[in-house]
Amino acid sequence: MNPLKSYTCFLLAMLLCTVSQFHAQAGTLRYPESRSYSPGKLWLEWSPSERTGFVRGFIVGHDDGYQRACALTRAGSPHTGVASDVDPCLKEQHLFHKDLPYYEKFVTDFYTTYSEDRDVPLRILLLQADQKTPEEVHKLLAARSSD
Repeated sequence: MNPLKSYTCFLLAMLLCTVSQFHAQAGTLRYPESRSYSPGKLWLEWSPSERTGFVRGFIVGHDDGYQRACALTRAGSPHTGVASDVDPCLKEQHLFHKDLPYYEKFVTDFYTTYSEDRDVPLRILLLQADQKTPEEVHKLLAARSSD
């Protein structure tokens, strides 16, 4: 057999093994978006002011994105121009009711206490922080993982 052909077959076999291994790993992750990094590890490496800055940016970005999406929805609605005191889209918007340090502490406490949950994306924690404690979020995630 030609040495170049053997080498090419070997490389192709290695590539197929690698791809199948990645597919197997991706299927076991709870959050595929966290497959290449650990949100919890990253968060805990940041200083408190960096964490608070992230929270501020998340809240502002979330609010801005929601406002724009609702505006686009209204613009495409057949009821455009109909007077209404309540925008049904904005009525569903998640409002962050606490101050920034509260959210920084919530996420820090969660990742510190539940190191096995450091794969949980920051957005999930921040969106749960007004209604749940870190322990309640952990229990909810554990129940979903066992299903």
